[in-house]
Amino acid sequence: MGRILSLDLGEKRIGFALSDPGRIIASPAGMIRFDNKASLFLEIEKIIDEKNVDLLVIGMPIREDGREGTGCAFSREVADYFIGKKMKTVLWDERYSSRTAEKVLRECHTRKNKIKLKIDSLAAAVILEDYMKHMSKP
Repeated sequence: MGRILSLDLGEKRIGFALSDPGRIIASPAGMIRFDNKASLFLEIEKIIDEKNVDLLVIGMPIREDGREGTGCAFSREVADYFIGKKMKTVLWDERYSSRTAEKVLRECHTRKNKIKLKIDSLAAAVILEDYMKHMSKP
């Protein structure tokens, strides 16, 4: 069984997180800045290959009222690309992931200028942790 890679998509950068090989622990793993979708897809493919990923979890920015947010179309586009590459892909409600990540960083007394650098990756870890908790329920 391979690792799980989760993505917190943004307009100019994405945060990503990885599970351990046993799919128990979700860890922030980095951020990718991108100018175009082609370069983004190549970077994600590189991570998938290097880290032995066999499941991709993509955050869906669902609004509090349950409707799809503006970034959902991009999430679906990324998912469709990787589904076309035969990668098992799941779209996952990412509601509150960035808020939770920011709260954790503030509680750790992270400086404001460092929060922006770490929040995307930590939000991806929050998404991944939520997905793994849901999947481990009987």
